Amino acid sequence: MRGNWKYTSNLERLFRYTETGAGCWEWNGYRNHLGYGQVGVGSRKFNRKVTSAHRLSYETFVGKIPLGMCVLHKCDNPACIRPYHLFLGTHADNNNDMIAKGRNVVLRGERIGTSILKEEQVREIKRRLGYRNDGKLAREFGVSDSLIFNIRHGLSWRHVHA
Repeated sequence: MRGNWKYTSNLERLFRYTETGAGCWEWNGYRNHLGYGQVGVGSRKFNRKVTSAHRLSYETFVGKIPLGMCVLHKCDNPACIRPYHLFLGTHADNNNDMIAKGRNVVLRGERIGTSILKEEQVREIKRRLGYRNDGKLAREFGVSDSLIFNIRHGLSWRHVHA
């Protein structure tokens, strides 16, 4: 099949790297850093481009995607290309879908991998806000003077209350 790449239809291209079943149709070819399948379409010499596998699936099975529209997943699986799991939406719809499904997690505080302080330590720092020697507090907690300043003035760790 490798030699006949320019004669391969979109359908053949999709199913070459897809595991089908009762649930999601899982794309097993190349995926980008977000987990979305990527597939080359067009001739290698002329107009070759890479597109998302779920977008190619939508166009192959459902129809043309209007300009500016996104193809969203009902199943919330970026590797899924099953047409029944895909639907059209605007960028706003995509953002609202992300929020509704809880994928807009904002990492703050100790959930950030580089965080030095724990929430209880920040509470203690905030309890000592009357204490005016940021340098001494910084040394005690093993952080910079500027972090203590930022905590004191609500620029960092705003979500933690004393």
